[in-house]
Amino acid sequence: MSPDPVVTVRQASSLMKALAHLRDRFSTLTLTELTTLLAVAENQGVTVTGLADLCGYTIATASRTTRGLAAPDMPGALPPSRGLVTLRRGPHENRYRYVFLTPEGLELCREVDRILLDAPAVRIVEDDAVGLAA
Repeated sequence: MSPDPVVTVRQASSLMKALAHLRDRFSTLTLTELTTLLAVAENQGVTVTGLADLCGYTIATASRTTRGLAAPDMPGALPPSRGLVTLRRGPHENRYRYVFLTPEGLELCREVDRILLDAPAVRIVEDDAVGLAA
């Protein structure tokens, strides 16, 4: 059975609107921070090492990025200390740090999700897309 030749995508303008919303809230948010935030949103409780694997970062980059997304009062937090994630140690071991969204991080991800879901979907038929590339 062949794969469905119709692909549904969001309009690029909705993605741009979501990115503009993020820039309004956090004018210096980097692509690495955004990728990290979205990966944590989809994988609550992921370890920093797991986050590095998910995002294709080094462990050092994942660690620095999560500590920059953490609240300023969290031990080990780094500037800009955005308060969007929290890092917790395991209950029976101190070796790994687990990353979770804070209520602020969760709300920001929900806002982005609403922007993207409110945009009309565009259906692209694979044959049409192939014809355009020729």
